[in-house]
Amino acid sequence: MIRNGLEFDVVNEQVKKLVVPPLTKDAQGQNLTPEEVKKVVSALPMLSQMRQYDPTNLNIYSLQGKVLRVAGKQEESFKAFKDGIALALQPRTEEDRWVRADVLGEIGRHHYRLSQLPESIQALEAAIQLDPNSAELRALLGRSYWYAGDKTKAEQNAVDALALDSQNTNARTLLNMVLKGRQAP
Repeated sequence: MIRNGLEFDVVNEQVKKLVVPPLTKDAQGQNLTPEEVKKVVSALPMLSQMRQYDPTNLNIYSLQGKVLRVAGKQEESFKAFKDGIALALQPRTEEDRWVRADVLGEIGRHHYRLSQLPESIQALEAAIQLDPNSAELRALLGRSYWYAGDKTKAEQNAVDALALDSQNTNARTLLNMVLKGRQAP
């Protein structure tokens, strides 16, 4: 049980050492080894303690959701993200805005994987309002629009994503899909 800010900081550092390198690898689209997944999952009890100590800290919910996603617990992951958005304080700093955008992006990604496209679009639009310079969020929003049948918005989001990051492979793939979709059979 965490009793004060100093103990919280110590546990937070332990969690960072366990989860940041593997989650960074995961975010880059690389598969984690079973040992890396086990290492990340070992942080869950500490994250629970951190949530009990600071129940409005969105960073904790974000990490917990990502750890659960990596562990293959999609519904629990989604619940952690939703709880974080519901319970966290409104963003006060630029970092708060980015974390909230990240969590909304994870919620959008979850809905996208389940083909719940209106929900995906809604979450991703909210995320982009908080972080308009995220090429990755725009590329995923474009894919959601593509599969929802709105080719114009899909193309615009692909172009916007590439304007932010010309090397974004997801945006390039989406733009190629849009351009091929325009060609006559």
